[in-house]
Amino acid sequence: MGELSDFHAIVSLQGPVGDYIDTVPFSTIALNWDLAEAEQTSAPFEDLYRTLAPQLRDLMVTLHGEETT
Repeated sequence: MGELSDFHAIVSLQGPVGDYIDTVPFSTIALNWDLAEAEQTSAPFEDLYRTLAPQLRDLMVTLHGEETT
């Protein structure tokens, strides 16, 4: 397995990555994370954290393996 710095990820928080980038480079993953639920609550920053934290953790496991958790 390569070093974490060998991997690239593009994460869109506002719609599909394709709306912003025409071609995703080789060895790069493109992810679309929906944050709509976090934006519609009375505590948007807390909800944003609760939405992003598990997704970021899962991304790290995907990129580098279980030892990152």
